Amino acid sequence: MTPPSAEIRIPCRTILFGGPPAPKPGFRILGASHLLTVALLVVLNVLLVVFRAGIRGTPLDAALRVLMASLLLANELGLSLWRIRHRVWDVRTSLPLHLCGVSVVLAAVMLYADSYVIFELTYFWAMGGALQGLLTPDVEGFDAPHFRFATTFVSHGLIVTANLYMVIVAGMRPTFSSYLKSMAVLNAWGAAMLLFNRATGSNYGFLCRKPDTPTLFDVLGPWPWYLASLEAIAWALSFLFLLPFLLGA
Repeated sequence: MTPPSAEIRIPCRTILFGGPPAPKPGFRILGASHLLTVALLVVLNVLLVVFRAGIRGTPLDAALRVLMASLLLANELGLSLWRIRHRVWDVRTSLPLHLCGVSVVLAAVMLYADSYVIFELTYFWAMGGALQGLLTPDVEGFDAPHFRFATTFVSHGLIVTANLYMVIVAGMRPTFSSYLKSMAVLNAWGAAMLLFNRATGSNYGFLCRKPDTPTLFDVLGPWPWYLASLEAIAWALSFLFLLPFLLGA
């Protein structure tokens, strides 16, 4: 007879890399794993502030940029491979076309190329989008230490950290012109995604319906009115994150 303990034993591989659906109980917003992960990301960025002078202009600076950029791209590739492995990859849900997915690719290029032009866009998207994604993450129900949980926090966390790195260590500063450029490109992306969503039945940018998980969208009214609310919030939040640089100029 099989011992009782063996009947409930779950392989480590399943715990870390198992496919959907997520086991119960799953991830809980503001639960222990969520708060601890966010706290670790805060500590990481505080360390950047503390040691910025010792990093700036040294070989460590270049190494950290390459490391962050490579982690961003490897994390995105790993998520796609995980979805392919579990046969849940779908053109309607799995392309890096959400704003944070686009930000992953652009932030990696920004780090590799030391690009201020890209920073002008991704700084506002990171502060307004990826940061919100850390507070209300879509981990598809998977909790730590699962791979799907890790990919969400690595991508969103590194988007934020990469852009703060360019401010804190590289000394880049967004301007009012950057603000206008960022919003113009953001609206162009939104228009392109509405067309793509209509053609494919997808929902990139959550422009056609709200996310299934609790988010800010839930208090913004029904479709399509929440799109106008999102537009206003994007302008306001982006300006809020620009304001310290305007006041310090």
